[in-house]
Amino acid sequence: MLTRILTSCLPLFLVLTSAYGQAAQNRNATSSLDGSVVIPNNEPMQRYDVLLLAKDGEREFAHTYTDLTGRYRFDGVVPGIYDVVVRIEGFEEARWEARLTAGMRTTVNMILEPKAAIAVIPDEWETGVVNIEELTRKFSKKAVDDFQKASEAKRKGDLAKAEELLEGLLKSSADFYEAHNLLGTVYQAMNRFREAEKQYNLSRNLSPGAVEPLVDLATLYLQEAEANQKEGPFVTGVMYDDALHILQEAAHKDPRNATIFYLFGVTFYRSHSYRIAEASFKEALSINSRMGMTRLALANVYIQQHEWKQALDQFDSYLSENPKAANRSQVEAIRAKVIQQL
Repeated sequence: MLTRILTSCLPLFLVLTSAYGQAAQNRNATSSLDGSVVIPNNEPMQRYDVLLLAKDGEREFAHTYTDLTGRYRFDGVVPGIYDVVVRIEGFEEARWEARLTAGMRTTVNMILEPKAAIAVIPDEWETGVVNIEELTRKFSKKAVDDFQKASEAKRKGDLAKAEELLEGLLKSSADFYEAHNLLGTVYQAMNRFREAEKQYNLSRNLSPGAVEPLVDLATLYLQEAEANQKEGPFVTGVMYDDALHILQEAAHKDPRNATIFYLFGVTFYRSHSYRIAEASFKEALSINSRMGMTRLALANVYIQQHEWKQALDQFDSYLSENPKAANRSQVEAIRAKVIQQL
């Protein structure tokens, strides 16, 4: 009797065994991915989206949420190469390539950086120096005085006054290329991108040898791309291409201009070409080693590539070269997060 019972149960036992073996095989055929999202000076955290994008573009394969400590996890992922992406308002997009192997777990930790960490043009940089004495020989005293007043108004943030002065003087001095360029920067500060673009192009046509209109035009395209980031890479990619073409023209005119190579680095960084961005920032530093914002930008490149020691070296150099920097506490906080990754 017992033999008959055992024999009758045998097919069911075989089915269960087969199902268990198939499940185990399926688990071994998939991968898992986990890690942490770290945001300096932002504790406790909120829950944030983490995207898993296929490498053939922006196609979303899966998404999940962090817990309140910043941890996230994907299970049952088909092996392959993916981009892990975190996008949080006010921070640079964090993107890291993950190569997932069947039956293996991969860990990807990401430190997010405030967007201000890589400025298009840092406030302390001047894209060009205007020779007032030379302007006085070419234009009326009133035009030059209005130009100087407009420059001061823009410096103080009074964009409306700067606009009024510049538009007035250009009615009588339409070939004042520096005034066209300054008006372009005023429009750009107002996010009036097409009007700014027109002024920069007028300026470069009036003075074909000048680099300043090209540098400012490149910053315009970078700012416009950032403002349209939510539209996706197919929209912003055109703007990054425009910036690159203008910067190539500028570099041809002035191949030893550190600002141009800094902007090359920003362009490639924003388009996630981190190795080329790294080379561009290094070239800028080889021309001018005291460009503090370039060191911070290069540190961000290393963070994106999880090259923690190299990032730490750049932070240390920046802090050593800029002992009284206004952002010192912020840089030290990010540096402390990097040390935790070593």
